[in-house]
Amino acid sequence: MSHHRVTEYLIINPPEKRWVTREEAIQLVEKKLLHAVVVHKKNHTYLRPYPHETSYRDLIC
Repeated sequence: MSHHRVTEYLIINPPEKRWVTREEAIQLVEKKLLHAVVVHKKNHTYLRPYPHETSYRDLIC
């Protein structure tokens, strides 16, 4: 099983596009400036889409 972790997110808010670190993205979610769910696991924290929304894997080009 692969344990790859996302370290950066591309945020597109036309006309702006910018890369942010996972930590920055989590802060944006906590401030309600980014639409995602923060998941706290035993060894790490990550983001995921809200239930019933397009998975991040399906958004990769």
